[in-house]
Amino acid sequence: MTEQSIAKKGIILNTVLIIATVVAFIVIKITNQYLTSNFGLSGYYMEMFNLQRATLIGLFIVSLVVTICSAVLMTKNHGKNTGFILLIVGAVIAGILALLGLVLGIITWILCGVSITQFRKLQGESNFESNLDFGAVAELKKSSDSANSTQAAPVQKAETAPAEQEAEAAPTEQEAEAVPVDVDYEVKSEDNSPSGDTEA
Repeated sequence: MTEQSIAKKGIILNTVLIIATVVAFIVIKITNQYLTSNFGLSGYYMEMFNLQRATLIGLFIVSLVVTICSAVLMTKNHGKNTGFILLIVGAVIAGILALLGLVLGIITWILCGVSITQFRKLQGESNFESNLDFGAVAELKKSSDSANSTQAAPVQKAETAPAEQEAEAAPTEQEAEAVPVDVDYEVKSEDNSPSGDTEA
């Protein structure tokens, strides 16, 4: 799994926990107001109490699942990001408070908000690194292409150089007539042996 996909899953887990605590907070607030008002005496007391209880159990289950998934993702990420630690702490606090019958969403929301910031930072770093990797690969490809073209250029020059030397060595007829020729030159003999060694 890439760091981007792990960060995206961490953001999704944070969002699920935030939504679960918001829903639980709203349900508990509404049912508490209903129970403390005059309507609570009208006979729906047990239904409201059961709704609160089901909401708190649901919040506990969601926080337990988020904690387990976060721990698995943290091991896959090798603990490089503190976002998972914050998410696990927020989920554990939400679960403990749900068992106690309380919903203090502000604690979970703050921890999840900081965790989401950490995951977005991880995504940004991962995007930057992938862009650097892509840029480095493109730069290496460009430099290897230019190196190949510079290596090919001396080969072409080397191939054309003998032809140019032959052209320079053979002067044209006009140059041959214009250049004076020195006729006085020595002819060296190729016989390097001394004259006395020939008799032996």
